[in-house]
Amino acid sequence: YADHEDEIDILLVDFQLTGHQSDNEPYSSNAYVNEKSLPVELTDKINGIELITQIRAMSHYSLPAILITATTDNNLISLAKQADIGYLRKIIKPIALRSLMSSLLSKQLEKNYSYKK
Repeated sequence: YADHEDEIDILLVDFQLTGHQSDNEPYSSNAYVNEKSLPVELTDKINGIELITQIRAMSHYSLPAILITATTDNNLISLAKQADIGYLRKIIKPIALRSLMSSLLSKQLEKNYSYKK
C-alpha cells in the first residue's frame, strides 16, 4: 500500500476475504473494531470493513471506499454506513458501481476543497 498510496483514489473491497466468514453468515457488531485498536499488520482473519479501516488508518489521505458483498444482512449494511463505506450487493451492475464511485469521489472533492467559514 505504501508504495502506491498516491495512486489510489478509491477502495473497492469484497466483504468476504480469504479465511473469513462466508457472505451468508450473519455479521455481528462485536466483530467490528474501532480503527485505533486494529493492528497495522493485516491478517488472514479479516473482513472487508476491517481491511478498509486498517488501510484508512495507514493512509495520509481520506479514502472513499465501497464494500462489495452478496450478503443481505441489514446489520452489515448499517455497519458499513457507520464506517462511511459505500455498499453494493453482488451481482454489481456497471452503472451502479460507476454512479456510487462518482458520488463518493465528488463528496470527497467537495470535502477537500469546499470553503468553510
